[in-house]
Formats: sequence, C-alpha cells, structure tokens
Amino acid sequence: MIMRPHSFAFSCVLAALVGTSFAADDPVTSAPKLKPGAAEPVGAKVADDAEYRIAFPSPYARMLGIETALKKQNVTVDWAAVYQRLAKKGLKVDAVANDRATLAFAVGVRLADGIIALMGKDEEKLLSCAKDVRAFAQKLGIDRKELSDEGPLLRAVEDGNWGQVFFELGMMQQEIVNRLEKNNPTEKDRSITAMVASGAWLQGVRYAVDVISDNMKTEDLSNMLRAAPLAARLKLELEKAPADVLALPTTKKSIAVLDQVRPLIDIARDQSISKDKLLQIQQLAANAVSEVLP
Repeated sequence: MIMRPHSFAFSCVLAALVGTSFAADDPVTSAPKLKPGAAEPVGAKVADDAEYRIAFPSPYARMLGIETALKKQNVTVDWAAVYQRLAKKGLKVDAVANDRATLAFAVGVRLADGIIALMGKDEEKLLSCAKDVRAFAQKLGIDRKELSDEGPLLRAVEDGNWGQVFFELGMMQQEIVNRLEKNNPTEKDRSITAMVASGAWLQGVRYAVDVISDNMKTEDLSNMLRAAPLAARLKLELEKAPADVLALPTTKKSIAVLDQVRPLIDIARDQSISKDKLLQIQQLAANAVSEVLP
C-alpha cells in the first residue's frame, strides 16, 4: 500500500480548479472562466470580507483528486456504481418533510449527487438530480421564474459538453443560494444556506469515504477528508438559526452529526484516518442523510 499526505480540502475555489492542469477528459478544463465576483460553480468559497459567507462544499474537487490519484495506480473508479450505492435517487419531492431545513438539506444532497453523475458522465442521472434540485428550491419558495431556463443545461448534456454542464450546475446552485439569502427576513441568519451546504458536504463525505475505503489497499487517500474547520463553521452557522429553525429535527440532526464528524477529520497534513474511523464517518453521514431523507 502506498501512503502519502494529501491536503485536498473542500474549500478549493473554482479558480484553482480551472487553473490546474488535469487530464484531457476532465470536464473542468473546458469550463468557462468566471470574472472576479461572479458565481463560483459548485465550488466551496470563503469570502475575503470580515463577514463569513458560507462555503459551498462540492464533492467535485475531492472526487477529482481521488480519481487522479487512483488513476496513477491503474485503478478506475466506477462512478455509476458509486452513484447507485449512495445517491438519494427516486426521491418523491412531495413526500419529503415540508420544512425549510429539510428542503434545503435535500437541495444540497441532490447537488452532491449531481456532481457524482457528472463524474460518471451520466446524462439521465444528472438531469434527474437537476430536476430534483429545482423542485426542492421551488418548495422553498423560489419562484420558477426566478431560476434560469434549464435549456442551457439540457443542451450541454445532450452535446456531451461536460465542462459547460459543470458550469450550468454551479450557476443553478448559485441562483438558489442567492435567492434564499434575498428571501431571508434576517440578513445575518444564514442557517438555510448553511443547511444546503451541510447536505452537500455530508453527502459528499459519504461518496469520498466509499471510494477511499474501497481502495485503501492500493493507496491510502484518507487524508483527503481533512476538513475539520469547515464542519465546525457549518455547525456554528446552524446554531445561529432562529428558534423555529433550531427546533426542527433536520437542524438538530445536522448540528449533532457535524459535531461528531469534526474530530474524526481533524488531522494534520501528514496524518491518515484509520479504517475504523472511516467507518464511523460513513455511518454518521449515512444516518444523517437517511434520517432526513428516508
């Protein structure tokens, strides 16, 4: 087994992704570059200003790092199988608990699922994720007219233009986040957007642990899960929620799980996570997702 340190944290910005040289078939290399201040598609960003803006943790950066490392060991990740095992496919939108925390969590989870569908270049799965994201967003009170036409995403998928697909997914995410923030009656309350981020992060952790655990005998990539500050920050933002949001089961569960996962991924650059702790992380994240979205 090969062991080497990794520090591929979730808080990579999109600029770092598009500015890095990856394999020719990587969808990010053809993604349109954004002007400063524009939306940063499906990437986690911490703003430079004094007020913290929620980082939106995308599994894409981490999955790409895992895939690249494993390719060097002649291992090909079967993303379709990974999606089949873990994605919250077949969700009935009307059957999901009709509260803001649960709906926001569902948006995040399906955004994460969409990225795994993108990794596998699966048109049907990706469009299913996008459809669910838009449906949950509308249940959160975002008017369909406030979201961009889905035509560009459909065309990009049909054309197999995966870089553009990556971009369009990110723009859809950013539109939803912006609208949720504008609709928020309390400017400093970011609990609902933090819930979107929590759903995306916990589902992304499930995917990462799944692939890392399956390939530990080939290469130990567990250090790629190192992201304790992000878990702590998401928990902090959720704890600032108004009393009615704090009282919701989804909020309580998310806060508890983020608090339990944080110490398990609080490791140094040159440390790894043991197999038993990886199992703990997987179980905690899986239980959270399955309880919120049964």
